[in-house]
Amino acid sequence: MTLSDANYKGLSDKEVEQSREKNGNNILTPSKGVSLWKLYLEKYNDPVIKVLLVAAIFSLIVAFIENEYVETIGIIAAILLTTTIGFLFEYDANKK
Repeated sequence: MTLSDANYKGLSDKEVEQSREKNGNNILTPSKGVSLWKLYLEKYNDPVIKVLLVAAIFSLIVAFIENEYVETIGIIAAILLTTTIGFLFEYDANKK
């Protein structure tokens, strides 16, 4: 049996309009995307970033003692740069 042979009967135009008035349009609700903050903060779950965060904390403690903040600033800059680039790539991929 082909489609042209079949004797299909659906809703009439009037029934469709009545159904739409009663139930609304039959459309899918788009899912909510992940918030940008959550997407960015997920980057800090990476093990390498966690190691860098621990190193930054130790470096900050040593920096207070020795009054040398260059290494701490470098580590924090590396963390921010890495997480920001990862966030931007994932955000761009999610947009497509």
